[in-house]
Amino acid sequence: MTRQDLEQIYYLKLDIKRIEARIAEKRSIAESSTQVLSLTAGAGGSSDAKSKQERFIDKANDDFIKLNKRQEELRCKVRQAEEFIDTVADPRMRCILEYRCIKNLQWSDVATRLGGHNTSDSVRKAYNRFMDNLPKK
Repeated sequence: MTRQDLEQIYYLKLDIKRIEARIAEKRSIAESSTQVLSLTAGAGGSSDAKSKQERFIDKANDDFIKLNKRQEELRCKVRQAEEFIDTVADPRMRCILEYRCIKNLQWSDVATRLGGHNTSDSVRKAYNRFMDNLPKK
């Protein structure tokens, strides 16, 4: 696990949500378009309309497959990063990593959530020391 991998968790989760929205939007468009194409094809029985419907459905299926594949790849990366954080021995560092990498909190908010005598500078420095010891890509 690298620093870059950990620092992307929050944005990967945003990307997953964006893809979920795209899938829902495409599904809605596909369903309504398929109904319209079905009515058109059924009314006149035109083979051209049926062919158009089949191409549309094939394209929609390809889009769904690509989006679902990308979404699963992102989920896998997030799982790997979260599992890595769970293996960190120091509970304070696990909290810092969760608050900063997963929840994308500001350093002052990380320090506040940790409590005690933690300051934004102290948690940022601890984070940077930890990250400096991770392998480079």
